Amino acid sequence: MDKFCTDGVKQLMYYKTQGYFSDILEVYAELSEVVSVRKPDLERTEEHIMSMNLGLAIEDRVTAKLVYEEVKKKGVELSSVMIFRGSPSVF
Repeated sequence: MDKFCTDGVKQLMYYKTQGYFSDILEVYAELSEVVSVRKPDLERTEEHIMSMNLGLAIEDRVTAKLVYEEVKKKGVELSSVMIFRGSPSVF
């Protein structure tokens, strides 16, 4: 494995203090940093990246996008919408 990513470094570090994941590689980046191109993903064709997603953020993001699209289709006026790296979240 060349690079190791996670969706939440703080959460991963907490689990390490509890005795979990003691033999993982050093964290290269949070997944959001790679997806938003703040850190490069593959830099060589033979490179491998592992991502350990601990939280539910990915599912939350997908659900928020689906809800937003449905609300938009129905023409409902939203009082507060937050766009976070291209994906709408409704609050």
